[in-house]
Order: sequence, then C-alpha cells, then structure tokens
Amino acid sequence: LQTLQPQGRFDDLSLRWKGAEPGLDNFSIAARFRGLGMNAVDAQPGLANLGGRIEGDAGAGVFDIDSKQLQLDLPGLFREPAFAFDSVQARGSWKKTPRGRRVTLDGATFSSPDMAGTAKGQYELIPGHPGVIDLTARLDRAEGTAVHRYFPKRIGDQTVNWVKRGVVAGHSDDVQLSLKGDLAQFPFEQGGGVFRVEAQVKEAVIDYVPGWPRIEDIQARLLFQGKTMEVSASQARIYGVALSPVKAVIPDLI
Repeated sequence: LQTLQPQGRFDDLSLRWKGAEPGLDNFSIAARFRGLGMNAVDAQPGLANLGGRIEGDAGAGVFDIDSKQLQLDLPGLFREPAFAFDSVQARGSWKKTPRGRRVTLDGATFSSPDMAGTAKGQYELIPGHPGVIDLTARLDRAEGTAVHRYFPKRIGDQTVNWVKRGVVAGHSDDVQLSLKGDLAQFPFEQGGGVFRVEAQVKEAVIDYVPGWPRIEDIQARLLFQGKTMEVSASQARIYGVALSPVKAVIPDLI
C-alpha cells in the first residue's frame, strides 16, 4: 500500500469473494467511485482522478467511466509515460474467456491538450501475454508536435528523436486509427494483424535536417502502416517556393 499510494473515494461499495482472499476468479463487486488513483510500479500502469461505476463478478460485468482531469501513467508502453486528459467518458463490459478476460469498449469520448476524439473496440487480457486487441479510434483534433509522445517503446529511438525535433508545427482534424491482432506480433511485420494510422495534416512545418531550409505550409496525408511511415504532401513551400507533390517515406520505424 505504501508503494501504490492508493487514493480516492467509494460512495458505494459491495465486495464479496469466496476463499481465503479476493482474486480475479472469485469476486463480485458493485461500486461507485471518484478520484481513484494509484502509483505506477515497474511496468504496471498508474492512474489518478478516475471516476465512475462498476458492477459484476469473475464471469462478466459492466463499467461506466466519467472522469475530469484523468491522469494515466503507462511506463510499460511509452518513453514519456504520463498522459493527462481534461475529460474521459466511456462505457463497456468484461467477460471471462477460455484464455483470460475480454474487455469490450462500447464507446468512449476523450479530450486532452494533445487531442480529442472517440474510440471503441475489444481487448483480451491473457496472463503472461501482451493480449489480443481490436481497436478503432478517430480524432477530430490532434497536435502534430505531440506525435512523438505516442510512439510505443518498440519504435526506434532514431525515429522518435527525429519526429520530436523535426515536427515544428502542424495539426489535424481527421485522424483514424486501426489496431487489430495479437500484440505479441506488433507491429505485424509478417502480417496477421493491422496497425494503421492515417491523418490529414494541415499547416505543418518540418525541419528535416538541421541547417537546411525548413519545409513549411504543408498540407499532407500522413500514413503509418506496419513499421512504415509515409507522407504525401499536396502542398508545401520551401524558401517561399511552392512544392507539389512531395512524398517522403521512412520504410522501417523499428
């Protein structure tokens, strides 16, 4: 408890279990809560200001999340693990499967300084395994200068550092994400899954090599697929001279 530093409040709580102590296979719970949180420990996620309700047992259950100023800490997935959300609303359920548990996200809306959008999908939690996911999301606001923060750790340092330094400006009001497959095989170089992020980028500025002139006023389609990044610009300027069309590819982000 001293390590996790739990915080928050339960307005209603009913917890039952069979056996010596509660576990994932023998519990039932019904609760309303607000401000829940705990520290991240090693690769285990941390959070703060989680509010909502939960009801169910080891076999199945439902949840609703309604949180303001929610904070997530995901050290197992990201180099910069702390993320802050102005608001998160979500509803879903869980159900026991032969391999573990499947969490279904019926719908979610979220807003942060970096982005705002919606998401839905499923994630099967399998003990000793990264899990299996089927997730779609759409952003109607995304800041280009924050992109590097959302690259998972498996993306190479050289790529992440280039994006962090080189993307000087830019935003999008149309970003679509598809992530589907066994996460042990991510980013699905040999097939068997889908990792695709497509964005229509506006007013971007790229400082691609220090000391070289920057490319400005970029209007482009940005595509991440598997381990490849592709930028197809319909408009750009360099030293005030119009460039059209321009295409750039990073074939191996790993």
